[in-house]
Amino acid sequence: MTLLTDIKDKQLTARKAKDEVASSLLTTLYSEAAMVGKNAVPPHDSTDAEVIATIKKFLKNTIEFLNVAGDRREGDVVDNLWEERTLLEEFLPKQLSDAELSNIM
Repeated sequence: MTLLTDIKDKQLTARKAKDEVASSLLTTLYSEAAMVGKNAVPPHDSTDAEVIATIKKFLKNTIEFLNVAGDRREGDVVDNLWEERTLLEEFLPKQLSDAELSNIM
């Protein structure tokens, strides 16, 4: 299963659960990520690396919005942004902790 397929599956689950924040975010994310491959020359299905780059772009924007909204203390907006951040981070590869990294070396 590709990462793009995983996003689509979670988007459908969110729509069925009537989770508006997750559904909206995942719909937009899926469309953006799919367009990367479609707009390439020659057109192709988006690779996992291209999808990860799109997720990182979304995550960066979400974190920037969190910094701005957090300063204004807008509760609902901040809650939605934290939910989006958590959701986006689920799709990224797990980062190694310092202990795990030193065990490898």
